[in-house]
Amino acid sequence: MKHSESSNPIFQPVMAGVVLAMGMSVSPLMAAPCGPRTGCAPRSSQAGGCKPASCKPAGSGSAVMIPADKVTRPQGVKPYQGAVDELLAFGETLFKDARLSSNGLSCNSCHANHASYAPSFAQPYPHYVKMADEQGGIKKIELDEMVQLCLLSPMAGKTLPWDSKELAALVAYTAEQQKTFKPSGGAPKTGCAPKMNCAPKGCAPKMGCKPATY
Repeated sequence: MKHSESSNPIFQPVMAGVVLAMGMSVSPLMAAPCGPRTGCAPRSSQAGGCKPASCKPAGSGSAVMIPADKVTRPQGVKPYQGAVDELLAFGETLFKDARLSSNGLSCNSCHANHASYAPSFAQPYPHYVKMADEQGGIKKIELDEMVQLCLLSPMAGKTLPWDSKELAALVAYTAEQQKTFKPSGGAPKTGCAPKMNCAPKGCAPKMGCKPATY
């Protein structure tokens, strides 16, 4: 009398091992379908995509994340000079360009329509910025230095040459943003909008966190 493969005592352990292996390979995919959890994850190819977790500085929580000399303009450097209209147009393009980051963020990701600027953004530079203090121990910062700091964290990108047209354009466009910025009391200390839960790492729910102010 022939026995089926399912009743074969030798075949059963083999099948159990296959099932177990399949379960172990599928489980992580079910648990974490989205992109990297550091910074703001790039959008997923799945329907609906995955929204960035937050615009908080990369690795926020540590006292000093970025050496101050990396975002301090060297003495003797002369910023690029050019036609204002040209710099503003170029700056707006760069402001929305995620290629300046390594995590899918652009300046506009956090600051569209004046979002996530601290009330102090209305003040002339240099001035105190909490993020600069927490991330680099810098008590007073210039606007071009602040742009460089944002490129490093939270955008996890690289700084631009201090005398470059690109940096001058971003500074010019950001300065133009200051002219129409009106402080509204700032965001809650937690960084979350009222009556909204903070978005967990990974896929953000439909109503997630507002980016941290800086």
